[in-house]
Amino acid sequence: KSEITDFAKLAKQEFSYAREAMRLCNSDKFDELYAKIEHYEQITDKVELEIANYLNNVSEGELSEESGRRLQAMYKIISEIESLGDSGYNIARILNRLRVHKKNFSDDVCDKLDHMFDLLDRAFDHMINNLDKGYTKLDGISNAVDSEEQINEYRNLLKEEHLFNLENNKYGYQTGVYYMDIVAECEKAGDYMINVSEAIIEIQ
Repeated sequence: KSEITDFAKLAKQEFSYAREAMRLCNSDKFDELYAKIEHYEQITDKVELEIANYLNNVSEGELSEESGRRLQAMYKIISEIESLGDSGYNIARILNRLRVHKKNFSDDVCDKLDHMFDLLDRAFDHMINNLDKGYTKLDGISNAVDSEEQINEYRNLLKEEHLFNLENNKYGYQTGVYYMDIVAECEKAGDYMINVSEAIIEIQ
């Protein structure tokens, strides 16, 4: 269990680097952060494999119905956390494309994305807290459900606003595409996190 919680913390750290990279898109520090994120994504792939191999060894023995359910849930959880690692890396790649094409986000767009990262941060904390408690001590996942709803609502708000911004030439079309791609990736990350909490509660 503690290995899985540590795995989730790795994914959270990767997202904090992605957030930093978003603010430093036009800085020399970007490449260094991009390399860090890439490294973290590779680590999450490796850790997922290590935990999966461990679970495979465990599953070779005689398992009770409850143990079988727990194993299935753990496979699901590590797969979702690995997807979070992919998401963090995808955000970095979008930022890199923005940089290569010599575009940049306005302060207003950065502030909006910052708020989205705040919501993701809270969702990460709830997910990690739920993993820490585990299925024996967890009495509901309303914290995680609320977080996911807030992420979805904010995504909807940003999408509506985006159409208005395009009509009013607040930013160019291509910049808008990168912006919305990051918003979509953040929303996906929210889905992966709620899936983790749901998998814990399903064991009960």
